[in-house]
Amino acid sequence: MDDVVDALGVAMAGHPAELISVGEPSIWEATLAPGCSVRDWWAMADRDRRGFLGRIAGKTELPSEVSEALKERFYCSEFVPLGPNANDSQDARGLGAAYLLDGIGVSLPSENQWRRVRIPLRHLWLDDNCCERQEDIEALNLSRRRQAEQLSEILLQRRQSGLEGGPQALITRKTQCFPHLSFGLDLDGHLAKLSGAHVSLVIRKFITLDEAVREWRRDSRMASPRLSGCRPESEPTMQQYGHQRIFRDAEGQNRTYELHISAGSQRIHLRILHQDRAIEIGYVGKHLDTVKFH
Repeated sequence: MDDVVDALGVAMAGHPAELISVGEPSIWEATLAPGCSVRDWWAMADRDRRGFLGRIAGKTELPSEVSEALKERFYCSEFVPLGPNANDSQDARGLGAAYLLDGIGVSLPSENQWRRVRIPLRHLWLDDNCCERQEDIEALNLSRRRQAEQLSEILLQRRQSGLEGGPQALITRKTQCFPHLSFGLDLDGHLAKLSGAHVSLVIRKFITLDEAVREWRRDSRMASPRLSGCRPESEPTMQQYGHQRIFRDAEGQNRTYELHISAGSQRIHLRILHQDRAIEIGYVGKHLDTVKFH
């Protein structure tokens, strides 16, 4: 149980989240070993783990912000584990809720089938006409600390893949989808002017930049992030057109974003914050004036 709680701590680090216990038994009555429940573990656990689990594990119903349609879908569904070791009588409602909410299920590693990151399920439900429906799905599952980073990456890729289309999704979800980047206050106005085709190219560049910062933060020996195709402006361009590259940073201060990278016909202007090991995006849009292009 210590490892499960530590895994939750790693997975939730820096992100507000809560653990919802659905179905029976409750998380506190779940069996860890013969004669030992989570409640028994609680009585012996160290104060930090007890405090952390107590803060996040109080809910037994879906959050109020979940739509009524999704709640009805959940409460009218059954979720049955699939696979060679699966038991048709087992209830996997917790994993089913995680699937419907696009989140992560948490399982005690009491059996091999609950120790996997991806768990296949059969989802059975009644549609609006009271007809039985079913589909085979895959729920994400956390049971060990070493799985936390892998699951975070899977969720991040899912969020990023859902950004295609118009610019509004990118504007509202950019911080969630690119957690290693920082964004200036003028950027939303720039993104709103992009076409759908340009948005796709910008997303791909944001993914590349986000991965570069993540690699930089993981390797203390790296003095700067690896940024292929990222170049500073020439001195003559900065002397004549440097004012075009001044935008508000995340704190509202005017900053110069001299470095740039191409995203098709669009340009992304950024600055590297070495002290914070971060990249801040200040501008996305048409090619700004240079001494060779205006």
